[in-house]
Amino acid sequence: MGLASHGRNLAFQIGNPKPRLLIRVHYCSYKSESKKQEDDETVREICTILKRSREWESVLSSSGFPKKLNPCVVRSVLQQHHQVGDPERLLSFFDWSGAQLGVLPNLHSFSISCFV
Repeated sequence: MGLASHGRNLAFQIGNPKPRLLIRVHYCSYKSESKKQEDDETVREICTILKRSREWESVLSSSGFPKKLNPCVVRSVLQQHHQVGDPERLLSFFDWSGAQLGVLPNLHSFSISCFV
């Protein structure tokens, strides 16, 4: 498994070296600096939990993070892949965040393509 980053593109490679999931990331805009700072803090906390805890799902679910999630936070966590260091965990976080948001993240924030 590997993770490649080219600018704003993240590629998760799982198993066979040919198939991979490419997540193309677009920037979010903020209406207030305080909201951006709040989201930045949420991203730092989520990255720390993803890096340090094998039970990250239960930690995030029980600590109020689902209410803090939005497509910009999810995008930022994925962009901080170097802080987490585990592509499989990031992919699991992406799937988990979609379930927590009730829908897949906003298509303006993510564009997903599968390559064979």
